[in-house]
Amino acid sequence: HAVTAALLRSGRQSHLADGAFDLDMSSARVREALKLLEGVAAGQSLAAMLGYRIERKMTDAGLAEFIVGLRIALPLQARASDLDAPVESVAARDVVDGLRVLAMQGTQQWYELLAQLGMSGADEHDLEHILWDVAVVYDAVSDVLFAEAVHQTAAGNLDRAAAAAGALDRQERPVEPDVTRTPRDGAVVTNRVVVA
Repeated sequence: HAVTAALLRSGRQSHLADGAFDLDMSSARVREALKLLEGVAAGQSLAAMLGYRIERKMTDAGLAEFIVGLRIALPLQARASDLDAPVESVAARDVVDGLRVLAMQGTQQWYELLAQLGMSGADEHDLEHILWDVAVVYDAVSDVLFAEAVHQTAAGNLDRAAAAAGALDRQERPVEPDVTRTPRDGAVVTNRVVVA
């Protein structure tokens, strides 16, 4: 962990101007990232997991009427692995593609889509706030997987480092991150007391 921290700090010091290595590994962000990664490890894609979050937050904010329009405009892309899988294990297809939504946000196409959906100014503002929250979680996932790739490279385990990088780049099943586990050294002592 110390070598990983030193490597990440060195990368950050070298790229202060562009902020490329600004990682936030605070406990709250790591917990949210691990929740998403558990869903991906269970067979869902990261795009679907982000789509679930977007749709849940839209429902909670009273924007449920726009979900179907978003699903039609930005459907989840079927993965090749889903075509050969048994029906019980096929990933969800009826959810908006969260990665495409986040990538399109702020572009001219995005504002044209919002106009087609008939969103007003207040609804647009609420949706922008929702997407900002989901983008923060996606950034946390990126930070955890990048730190895991560096951690595994420092440990000399290049296969796990490639798997961590592939989870974010190619939407592959992620490894369980070792970088988020605190190593515990020393002996465990249990004291028992009996009160008569």
